[in-house]
Amino acid sequence: MQQVDLLFETSPWFILLCLIAGVLYAGIIYYKSRTPWTPWTNIILALLRFTFVFLICFLLLGPLVRQIFNSYEKPIVVFALDNSESISEVESPESRENLLNNLKQITANLEEHDYHAEIRTFNQKIPSNYIDSIDFNSNHSDLYELLNDIQNDYESRNLAEVVLLSDGIYNRGNNPLYQHFNFKINTVGLGDTTQKPDLILNNLVYNKIAYQGNKFPLVAEVFSTGYEGKNIEIEIRNKGQLVDHRKLEVTHANQFFEEHFLIEAKEKGYQQYKVSLKNMDDELSYVNNQKDAFVDVIEGKEKILIAAPFPHPDIKAIRSALSKNKNYEVKTYIEGIDKMPDEKFDVYVLHQIPNKRNTHQQLLNKIKSERLPVWYILGPLSNIPNFNAVNDIVNVQLINNQADNVFPYFNKSFSSFLLEKEVQPVLRKYPPVSVPFANYTLKSFADMLLAQRVGSIETNKPLLLMGAQDQKEAVLVGNGTWQWRLSEFGQDESTDTYDEIITKTIQFLSAKDDKRKFKVYPIKPEFFDNESVVFETEAYNNIYERIYGQEVTLTIKDENDETNGYQYITSEANSRYAINNLHPGVYRYDATSNVNGINEHSDGTFVVKKMQIEQTRLRADHQLLRNLAKENDGNFYLDNNLGDLSTELSTQKAQSIIHSQEDFLNIINIKWLFFLILFLFSIEWFLRKYHGSY
Repeated sequence: MQQVDLLFETSPWFILLCLIAGVLYAGIIYYKSRTPWTPWTNIILALLRFTFVFLICFLLLGPLVRQIFNSYEKPIVVFALDNSESISEVESPESRENLLNNLKQITANLEEHDYHAEIRTFNQKIPSNYIDSIDFNSNHSDLYELLNDIQNDYESRNLAEVVLLSDGIYNRGNNPLYQHFNFKINTVGLGDTTQKPDLILNNLVYNKIAYQGNKFPLVAEVFSTGYEGKNIEIEIRNKGQLVDHRKLEVTHANQFFEEHFLIEAKEKGYQQYKVSLKNMDDELSYVNNQKDAFVDVIEGKEKILIAAPFPHPDIKAIRSALSKNKNYEVKTYIEGIDKMPDEKFDVYVLHQIPNKRNTHQQLLNKIKSERLPVWYILGPLSNIPNFNAVNDIVNVQLINNQADNVFPYFNKSFSSFLLEKEVQPVLRKYPPVSVPFANYTLKSFADMLLAQRVGSIETNKPLLLMGAQDQKEAVLVGNGTWQWRLSEFGQDESTDTYDEIITKTIQFLSAKDDKRKFKVYPIKPEFFDNESVVFETEAYNNIYERIYGQEVTLTIKDENDETNGYQYITSEANSRYAINNLHPGVYRYDATSNVNGINEHSDGTFVVKKMQIEQTRLRADHQLLRNLAKENDGNFYLDNNLGDLSTELSTQKAQSIIHSQEDFLNIINIKWLFFLILFLFSIEWFLRKYHGSY
């Protein structure tokens, strides 16, 4: 609907002057005019002159046209349908079809009563004429997100109410009762609230990494309902072979078991352990009777040797920090106390080695000749000239053989790795450490993590730095860092910052450099079966610049040696490739490509896990739906009473909302008025010429 008003920038009385101007102009020219045409022609010509003179004068007043456009928005009823797998597990196909047919009838009835009906599910918005296409296959239930999205999407719209059709089970997101929504919510209870006999393998707790030859713990959480006086059988299998088996005696109607197993990690690589409960008669669902545990079995731990000429508190502090990481095996060698281990280590931490007594020379020669990762820690007994000779990242020039007490501060330009949290506030609380009073010359590839702060002056002298050219090295030029760990624990009851600095330094040193010119790898080691398995591809030329346009052949093989092949070409815009619809299990992949004229190869493993959270809990929670309706001014209905809901909705008076839009238009900008004036002027001129005048 449109409403039009005429507005003036000046007084409307000026229109009278426009009329007078038109009359005067026409009268002067045509009043008692001696012309060759008839009196009626004279009157017509006078009217034409009067009209276009009046219009021209009228436009000079600057009139405005105000247009008001009114549109009516029908009240909206949103049906939020729980389309999760927990519905399909309990409701029969006939029940689900009947539910959708009833929903279709209700929406059609509402449309006839001046309502607009819309359908929402967990993963999409469904047009009302596509209700039959709804599949109950959502692998999670987030009722809070569903209602909150409706609240956001329909803000400032004529949302009359929401009808939530659900079993009341949510397994992701917040409890929907935590928030009061700004619309009325009617709830419809689906599913089955009766307690039926069922066994549920609720959860598996285990280490995702285990070392070959060791045993790792696995905890199975089992819930039993309705099998009092019977025995439950649980077994664990790996590649079809029975690993462990146990019987559980049920003594209560509802009983929870937490069974602990120790599994030996025999083979390296990703291993799939199938944990399952033996099916019982009359179970509500057999789907929740099994789960898979995926464990990455690796050959061994990173071996770290801390060597020193004598005991020192720093050694214990570093060892304590590293002991938090189960991937590290730390040994110490203190001259005269320990026997030098006859094995190769991944990282060597040398505390005040080389020293002034020039011991440990054999160890230094081995590290230097084999270019092994090493961390030098300087102290008062360090032999600085020998240290300058063996390390490649910093040169220390002593000044009068003196020491200095300095505080640490974080170097913001450090780039070798990232620290998980802001460390500067913690570092400011650390006590000072003793460092050589010296001039320091850093190599170009050295990366300084901590610098020296003298009082309040932040210097550019290094405290902890690292680098890698032919050999990975780190240098801590001070000793006494054990006080840092002790101070942090005393003030914050935590040693996280100190431990992270130590651990990340060791990780930098122990990380193996990958110099391959062609690499294909999954973006994460584990995927769920409802998501895409995405591979990243990297290719480099001879000077290790990233190149694109590589044709890659990718082969994926499952545990049954069934193989699927794929081909793709990388580009600068997209170097990833996604594969969908892989079944749960352990997969091996092999990728080949011709890079720089050479056939390159990259392989590895990844895991696809089944998303099972919907099958864990199947008993409907209608009490939550009743409370949700009560909190939001609605009513609760059972799914077999949808007719009552339809009657209530259709008998309510539909309240539409009027949306008005106001627009202003200057009449002088209306083109058809210009052509009208031109037309009137042209007609007058033509008639005058036609009848013999000028």
